[in-house]
Amino acid sequence: MFFSSKRGSRHFRLFYSGTKGAAAVEYAIVAPVLFFLIIGIIQYNVIIFGITVLEGATIAAARAGATLSTGGYSSQSAYIKSILASNVGGLLDANKAYSNLSTVVYNTSDDYANSNPESSCSAGNPCFGAAGEVVVYTIKYPWPIVAPLFSTIFGSGGIYTISTNMIVQNEP
Repeated sequence: MFFSSKRGSRHFRLFYSGTKGAAAVEYAIVAPVLFFLIIGIIQYNVIIFGITVLEGATIAAARAGATLSTGGYSSQSAYIKSILASNVGGLLDANKAYSNLSTVVYNTSDDYANSNPESSCSAGNPCFGAAGEVVVYTIKYPWPIVAPLFSTIFGSGGIYTISTNMIVQNEP
């Protein structure tokens, strides 16, 4: 038997008799994992909130664009830019959101179903179509990842690209 001698038994008791500092060791093991998890949850929720805000702004801009109104502004572009600015609520940069707004215009809903666009306008220079046309509004917003440890999980190069789409048919 291994612990039958007094000497072996005594060393075994000395090893397990002291519990001072055990909580500190446990905390040192658990704390980094816990903090990493909490920061990840916060970062994920902020991204989800950003997606929700951008979706709401895209919906409002598309609805305003479908009216073909200038809303008292000098152009329809200025009107839609103001709609985006009023709906991003300071969380997102309205100029960056507008500069990443692209549109695709289809003559009819059948053309949309068959992926036969009339015109495709690049980001930052959107076109809004004419009366009765179907327009797809797309905003791709580069969201910065705050916690560097999560840049590989949530995005690439410290950026997560939020993308939203809205399809409307312009009023006649």
